[in-house]
Amino acid sequence: MKAKRVKESRAVYRAKRKPSSPRVSKANISLRWAELESATAPIILEKDGKPTAVVIRYEEYERSTLSQVERKQVAWREMEKLLAQVHAHTQKFSDDEIEADITMARGEVREAHRLRRIKGDPKL
Repeated sequence: MKAKRVKESRAVYRAKRKPSSPRVSKANISLRWAELESATAPIILEKDGKPTAVVIRYEEYERSTLSQVERKQVAWREMEKLLAQVHAHTQKFSDDEIEADITMARGEVREAHRLRRIKGDPKL
């Protein structure tokens, strides 16, 4: 079976490597697959001096994607626990009592905002 040839392209980006690897200062740089495969640190691609993209190993990408999913799952579990606690503590109150407390709290917040506007407080 024939090996696939991967086309190398010239990027109009400047590659900047993390401090652990040497910096590349050419304006136009050609990224070769051998360089990408041997890179130990992410390669930051800049255009006009501004970071535009990051080239990382696929394993790192998979790890970061998985960790994002895991973080979201943990956050949802924490939210569900919090909601369960709120429901457990509010069962002793009637719907009318809860609605009255919410209405009172909204009024207090609106009054605080009104007073800040009058005083010219920028923290709104």
